[in-house]
Amino acid sequence: MRRVSRAVRVVFWSGRRKTRSRRWMPSAMGLGLGWVVFLSNALAFTIGALIASLWSRIDRRTHDSYNIPIASGLVAGESMIKAFIAMAATALGLLNL
Repeated sequence: MRRVSRAVRVVFWSGRRKTRSRRWMPSAMGLGLGWVVFLSNALAFTIGALIASLWSRIDRRTHDSYNIPIASGLVAGESMIKAFIAMAATALGLLNL
C-alpha cells in the first residue's frame, strides 16, 4: 500500500510543474471526494461540470450569472429528494408494507 501511495504522490508532484499535462491533473479535493461520496453523487458532479463547461463556451454572460444558483438548487433538490425517499422507506418499513 505504501508503494501505491508513493506512486500517486510522485504523479501528483510531477503534475504540479508548468507542463501541458498540468491542466488535466485532478485536484486533491476532487480526488478525495471521488473516494468518499457515492457513485451517483460523483456522476452527478461530473455531468454538471460537463454541462457547465459547455454552457460557458456557448454563452459566457448567462453562465456567469446563473451557473452557481442553478447548481446549488440542483444539489439541494437532490438532497431533499433523497431525504424524502429515506423517510418514506422508513415509514413503510415501520408499517410493515
